[in-house]
Amino acid sequence: MKIDFKNEFDLNAINMIFGRTKSSISALAYDSKKVKKNTAFFCITGANTDGHQYIKHAIDQGASVIIGTKTSLLEKNASRFQETTFISVKDVKTFMADCAALFYKKSYTQLSTFAVTGTNGKTTVVSYIHSLPNHLNVSTGSIGTAGIWDDESKLDLEHSTHTTPEANDLLNALDVFHKDGLQAAAIEVTSIAIELQRIEGLLFDVGIHTNLTSEHLDFHSTFENYKQAKMKLFKQVRTAIVNVDDPGMAEDILNDFKGPTITYSLEKNADFCAKNIEIKRDGTHFDLHIYEYHAHIHVPVYGEFNISNLLAAISACLYLNIPPRLIAGAAENVKNARDRFEVYQGYADYTLILDFAHTPEGLGKVVETARQLDHNKLILLITGVGLRDPRQRPELAQAVEGKAEKIVVSVDHPGYFDKQEIADDVVEGFQKRTKNIHVHLDREEAIIKSLSLAEKGDIVLITGLGSVGYQVIKGENIPYSDKEVITRYFKNQSTRA
Repeated sequence: MKIDFKNEFDLNAINMIFGRTKSSISALAYDSKKVKKNTAFFCITGANTDGHQYIKHAIDQGASVIIGTKTSLLEKNASRFQETTFISVKDVKTFMADCAALFYKKSYTQLSTFAVTGTNGKTTVVSYIHSLPNHLNVSTGSIGTAGIWDDESKLDLEHSTHTTPEANDLLNALDVFHKDGLQAAAIEVTSIAIELQRIEGLLFDVGIHTNLTSEHLDFHSTFENYKQAKMKLFKQVRTAIVNVDDPGMAEDILNDFKGPTITYSLEKNADFCAKNIEIKRDGTHFDLHIYEYHAHIHVPVYGEFNISNLLAAISACLYLNIPPRLIAGAAENVKNARDRFEVYQGYADYTLILDFAHTPEGLGKVVETARQLDHNKLILLITGVGLRDPRQRPELAQAVEGKAEKIVVSVDHPGYFDKQEIADDVVEGFQKRTKNIHVHLDREEAIIKSLSLAEKGDIVLITGLGSVGYQVIKGENIPYSDKEVITRYFKNQSTRA
């Protein structure tokens, strides 16, 4: 593609262009290792690295355009590499998003796009939106914590961050969806992604709000900053789907948003409601209300919080013009999100549940749901997280104290923190330190301990971030899998028997 930087961009965004103003572009990159011939390379300055340091490497790899903010450095390099265009801009990430939109010809606008935000439930809602329309032959992709999926399988596309990709990678994935003939896409949008401009310049068809409780204050500093970051999404959507049960920001959205709104609730009158909820071993039974349509349905998911998440996804289906009767039928076959209250009953004579819960609010809801299932004892594994706000660690203990017969405390993603320090922070939240609280710093050992404590009829609930597929230790992603640990444990038990 030939791009005329002087005439196709807002000149107020550009400080200076050194060299040719028109250039052939075959790719966009912010990692010099991904640069190939005729790539536009964006010098992003982050917390730990500065892309301007890799200008020569990018040119050696074939970059035709270098975009950054350090005007004097770019001018100096322009005199050395006269065949390369150098552009000094006011904001690299905004300019990269604009370039990506132009490069991919805004193909994402040909999809129905659902941007999901909230403290808890984002991954689950995206998973349900991926599942329901696809069950009804409305081909839908998804982007988020679970990776990048088309309507059938996980794609090997650049996923630059754990949840919401950088704008270039996000628009590339949506372009792939469009070229492959998909009709819709659901995207997890985090508060940090919004603040770091990963969705800069995009306009989504629908913004979905799940809930808001305290999280990421190590990044946002205050709860109000966190909320306002979430609120920014609703300036980039045409329609808002709002959980009116949430006291955190539902009222703010309903008061501030100027476009059409759809509401859902377990407790109040809303456009979409679930009533008479009964949680059983085979899932959840409830009365579904979609405007004037009513049906009693059974879904293979657990917990009122997940029924709320399902209502959000059902609301999205109605936006896709799927009739309520078909939505209700699809809901009975919805696929649960991976590692979100996944129930296993074939391993032993007790029930094993895996859940991603790692915030006090999310953890409390998951434990309450587990307690509603028939069981003798509840054995619970919780983890302090090195990469999260340390202030939440004791709150995890406070959220579950007295709600399980045995509690195992461990550590996830210690990063550069001392594991013992993280575990101590969690334990500090217990008012009473009893013999039924066990500490194992290594997550694998903690899982084995939890399983070894279980007897017939018990529930073992394993929570935390171990399901991600790696543990972050001293700056490295060390491969790790809960399920491999569990499989190995039961295999060893079988061998001994």
